[in-house]
Amino acid sequence: MLPQHAADRVDLSAFKSILTRYGEVISSLSKPSSSGADSLEQLDQWRFDELPKEVAQRTIEHGQAWLEQTEVEDLIKWKLKHGKFRPRLTQLVASNPSSTTTSTTKDAFKTYTNDTTSSPLPAITKLSSLKGIGPASASLLLAVFDPLSVPFFSDECFRWLMFESATKGKGWDRPIKYDVKEYRILVERVGELRDRLRKESGEDVSAADVEKVAYVLGKEDGRGTVPASTGRSKKETSPKKDEKAGVSKESQSATAKKRKASPEPEKDIGDGDHVSQPRRSSRRRK
Repeated sequence: MLPQHAADRVDLSAFKSILTRYGEVISSLSKPSSSGADSLEQLDQWRFDELPKEVAQRTIEHGQAWLEQTEVEDLIKWKLKHGKFRPRLTQLVASNPSSTTTSTTKDAFKTYTNDTTSSPLPAITKLSSLKGIGPASASLLLAVFDPLSVPFFSDECFRWLMFESATKGKGWDRPIKYDVKEYRILVERVGELRDRLRKESGEDVSAADVEKVAYVLGKEDGRGTVPASTGRSKKETSPKKDEKAGVSKESQSATAKKRKASPEPEKDIGDGDHVSQPRRSSRRRK
């Protein structure tokens, strides 16, 4: 990652420039489904644009907001397409009764709204009572309710904001525990970045925008799929070649780290302690 793109150094101009590449990155990762299921690109637009508006409209019309069971299931589909696929997670989430999902999300959103400190943590705890929902997935549900202030606990966002912190593993290879303690740190770092950019430029950026910028950098620099055209120069992107083997030093290093790294858990923290239930088919509300 370029030094000027570090979370504690990036300025608003660079931030916005990276943000403009998000759609291109998503498009490059989105694959059509033979089964007719929504693509990542379709789910992404729904998650960032359509669903937050629908949830906000419920607050206006009913005085409170909630998520339907089908919406939670589709958010998890987005999460797995957007990140790492863990099939058991969809089964666990689908096993929640619709009434329980509605009442739990309604209670969590109310708790967050009434919290005088604007902390998302009490609401995260309530959402994590749903089957298959750990702190990371819970943060996704709450981020739909308040995309301005609540960050989604994504791998890329956490690793970007913690890139050079002194702990085991650094950069895009940093291990993540996906617990409430780490999410608290993420919330603090996102707040610090937003405050700094606001003071420097007078403009506000949302937690959702921070998430998108981190995702672009993670895919471009973190050995993810990179679009053919990202606006980056060859000098920035071309690795040095080993003269004898013709293999990039970055690739050799990545391979070595991959062999040493422990496999990531197949769930959010708190997921997987429940017995898998048969998956119900569902359709997202239009």
